[in-house]
This record gives sequence, structure tokens and C-alpha cells, in this order.
Amino acid sequence: MCIKLDERSTFVHKIKKELIVNQQRGLEMLKFYSFLALIMLIGTLNIITAVYFSTDHVDIENSGKIAAILPLHVEGRYIKNSLNQTVYLRGINRPSGFTASCTGNWFEDGDWVWGQAYTQWTEKGLRQRLQQIKDCSFNVVRLIFFIEWWVNNSTTNLDGQTTNIGFRQAMRRTLEVAGEYGIYCVICPYASDQGKQQPMPFPSETIPDAQAFVNFWIEVAEEYKDLPNVIFELYNEPAGDLDVWLNVANMTIRAIRQITDKIIVIQYGYCGGFDWVPTAHALFGDVENIVYSNHIYRYPPGATLPSDIYEYEDIKNYLINHWNYSIVFQYPCWIGEIGAWLPYGEEETRYWNNTLRLLNEWGLGYAAWCWDQLGVGWTLQIPGNSAPYLPNENGLILIDAIKSASK
Repeated sequence: MCIKLDERSTFVHKIKKELIVNQQRGLEMLKFYSFLALIMLIGTLNIITAVYFSTDHVDIENSGKIAAILPLHVEGRYIKNSLNQTVYLRGINRPSGFTASCTGNWFEDGDWVWGQAYTQWTEKGLRQRLQQIKDCSFNVVRLIFFIEWWVNNSTTNLDGQTTNIGFRQAMRRTLEVAGEYGIYCVICPYASDQGKQQPMPFPSETIPDAQAFVNFWIEVAEEYKDLPNVIFELYNEPAGDLDVWLNVANMTIRAIRQITDKIIVIQYGYCGGFDWVPTAHALFGDVENIVYSNHIYRYPPGATLPSDIYEYEDIKNYLINHWNYSIVFQYPCWIGEIGAWLPYGEEETRYWNNTLRLLNEWGLGYAAWCWDQLGVGWTLQIPGNSAPYLPNENGLILIDAIKSASK
């Protein structure tokens, strides 16, 4: 086909004109579909918003059904997540972890408590133990450790044997992986120096004074501020002058607040009730996300409950009338340790069952003593030759109490 020059010019002009018209039509169609997409997006967002706010005040179950860990805060006397859902932290203490070895002593199935993991950390062992914890419906693990191991980033166990991982790396990885399993972690110094429990964090070789304690917590806060499943507990069972401890706690929490707004747990004494809480709250009550803690035991004598108190009504009345536990209805409180001493027999088991029931009714969280530590009177598992260790009678009562509370 042959087109003359003037015809070619006309033909080109016609093509250009059609292209311009089609381009305008395309733009109009693009605008139309863009508008339609926007309408659909707005509708979707409205649905998501409706679902989001419909979860307000829904309790989180402890059965590992949460897909992702959410940051926590305190509202009134309750702990809540970022969806404003009440979260009851109920689980266990694991004392043969970071007070036995810088590895955390996360033994694999087939290993035993003081076996290979005492010196050799493996992620397989960590994940197997966390999976067992999750399967038992525990949503919190309290990890106690020596401040000395943090300061020196130690690579030893209690016997002085060299480990294949430093304390800080092992703790960091523990917290990260626990978050993957939907498990919150309360990290709490048990003592300043390895194997030497001080009633106060100072004076000691590692922490000579109050400022050294504050500096230690500044480092910890900086290291873990990005992990949403981490909760700070200042010190395990501090004793001595209450005013001294509260002033140090006040210095410490205000230093931490310059770094992160994570929940901070504060305790005083062994298991002497909550009568000190109003004084503490008056001192640093303007600081948000503070939780007050104490421990419940019947052993040794002189602990929370006398040996003749083990029935439900007796426990309830004694805690309210003798140990100022009525304060838990006014302030955010948590039971950092509760234990049952096996040698006390059937009466201790009845106390255990009844006290857990009472704490559930009071809307309190708690961490039972103890898990993955065999050969002690408070163990919640059946001793055996190798892991995984099955729960004993008290362990089963704990699991049932937590599962029933979350229904």
C-alpha cells in the first residue's frame, strides 16, 4: 500500500488524534477504577476497625492461641495489651536456668537437667522446652539470674565450667524465641554475685552502691527495649530497710523510664503481704506501668500461711485479714512466686489447689515455683532419667487452674 505525502500527513494526524482521545478515555477509566478501589478500601478499613474495637475488654487465653506477642501496659489494677485486652500472666518460675548456667540450661529431649545443656547451649533445646511450656498453657516464664553474669557477660556455669555461649547472647536469644511462642518473660536478678543471695542488691562485689544498681538496669533496659514480651522485675525478695529499698527503686524506675515504658515489677520481702504498697505507690505513683509483687508459701514456717491453713475459706480470710491482701483490689499486683512443698503431703496439695482457685477468682496473675528443677521440694514435675519431664500432681493442678481460668 502506497500513501502520498499529503495523505500520509493526514493519516498521521488522524492516528495522533485517536491516540489522544483514547488516552483521555484511559485516564477517565483509571480515575473511575481508582475511585472504586478507594471505596472498597474504606469499606475494608471500616470492617477491620469494627473487628478491632469489638475485642475491647476480652481476656487473653493462656493456651498459646495468640499469633503474635503484643506490648503490655497497666490500666487501673489490670495488665492489658495494645488491643486493650486484659492479660493475666500465669505460668512458672524456671530457677535452674540462668542461675545454673549462663546458657540458661535449656536441655534437649533425651538430655537431663544437669546434662549437656549445663555447658552447651542449643536452640533445639530452647525451642523444645518453650514448646512444652506453651503446651502446658503457661503464658509467662520468670527468669531469675545473677547480676554478676550480666556485668561480666559470663561464660560459666555454677561449677565454673566454660560454656559455649555468653550470658547476654543466651538471654537475648531466649527472650526472642519465647516471643515467637507467645510467651512473656519476667527477667529478675536473684542476687548480685553468683551463688550469694543478698537481701539487697548492694553492697556487693558486683554492685557496690545504689548508683551501680541503677546503671545496671539502664544497660538492661537499653538491650531489651525492643522486645515486646519482656517485663522487668527489679530484684528478687529485697529485704532490710524499706525506705532504703524504695528510694533505690524510685531512682531505678525513673532511669528506666528515660529508655522504655515497659512494665516494671517491684517486690519487698519474702512473702510478707502487700502492706508496703501504699507507701511505695505514694513515692512513685506518677510513674506508669508499675506492678507490685509478692510471694505465697506455707514452707518454711513463718512464710505466708501457717501450716494449719489449707482450706479455701481459711486461706481467703487469712490473706485478707493478716497479710493485707485486700490491697490487691486497689493496685496492679502480681504473685511472682507461689509454691507447694511436697513433703507436707495432702494438706499442701489442698492448699495449692485452693489458693490457685482463689487467685483466679481475684483476677491475679502468678508464676508457680518451680519448673525444670528436679530434686527439690517445690518441683512441679516427675523426676526421671531424661527430658521431657511430665508434670506431677501439683503440676497438673497448676495446668488445670490456668486452663480453667482462661475459659
